[in-house]
Amino acid sequence: MQTLFKRTNLSVSLEDALNDISRLFKLGAISQFSLLNTGYQDLNIKLITEKGIFIVKFFSKDRAHKRISDIVKVMLSCHQKNISVQNILTTEDGQILTLSGPNGNTYITIFKYFLGNDFYHTTATYDDYKHLAKTIAQINSLDIEIDRFYDDWGPANFFPELENTISLSDKNILSFVKEIKTNYESLDTTNFQKSIIHGDLHRSNVLKSSVTESNALEANGFKPDSKQYCIIDFGCTDFNWCIFDLAIFFAWFCFDEAAQDSMQEIYSLVLNEYTRYKTLSKEEIGAIPILVSASYATYYLATARLLSQEDSTEQTKIWHEKSYAGLNKSAQIKKLRFC
Repeated sequence: MQTLFKRTNLSVSLEDALNDISRLFKLGAISQFSLLNTGYQDLNIKLITEKGIFIVKFFSKDRAHKRISDIVKVMLSCHQKNISVQNILTTEDGQILTLSGPNGNTYITIFKYFLGNDFYHTTATYDDYKHLAKTIAQINSLDIEIDRFYDDWGPANFFPELENTISLSDKNILSFVKEIKTNYESLDTTNFQKSIIHGDLHRSNVLKSSVTESNALEANGFKPDSKQYCIIDFGCTDFNWCIFDLAIFFAWFCFDEAAQDSMQEIYSLVLNEYTRYKTLSKEEIGAIPILVSASYATYYLATARLLSQEDSTEQTKIWHEKSYAGLNKSAQIKKLRFC
């Protein structure tokens, strides 16, 4: 808890901060709260009050107010277009609460809790792939712009992150990364479309409602959300090539646990659905397999760096293993085609 608490500038106890938040957002008396210990940046708390269940996000002290405003801007724009994202609570002062203290400001947003399972606990069906492909196209079609965001785990920053890597001892990985670099450098990106992207569409960041859990929630006096899906964690949202979202989605959602003999079928299904709502050029489609492999490479570089810094957390080990497995699919990914 203390390690996560240090991500913020909070100078009061967590319990005192939550009581202030509950009062300002008129959430009623708090019955319990618990820590959500996934992710590397913010402090997230599940809060249960007499008015319902909420997620309280204490933004990392490294996030500027403008960056948080951009995240909120994207999520509100998604709401306006009926894209399934978390519902943000609003006070008369807006969506971002500021708690001031001797260490600086702590910025906070509150979301209604979406009762569902992520796709590490739910098997994805072809209907899920199609629905999410449409959702990504809708996000990539939002008519807004935000400031650029540097994500050191994202394929957009493969080249600078590779330059920051001292060495790669695994000869197979080094061979894969060199090939990805050569293929990436060969892309003609002149006319690649830029748009709002989510930037982190892996299986933990997509929730699907559970009928059983929704019934249990209703039985306890709370109204469950009517949405079937919910996209969460816009912390890596950016204004960049729209195909980055597809590449990340293929790498970390579609192919994360897919058998190699089903990759081509899933690839065609997702792209066919996506292009019903947003047109892609031949060059953009041709670049996607390269960016899928680049997604695995940047995760491998990021986790290798953390491990070298004696980060022994379970999530770092898991992402390192997954990125290693992804790079070993490079030969199969290269063969993916969409006609």
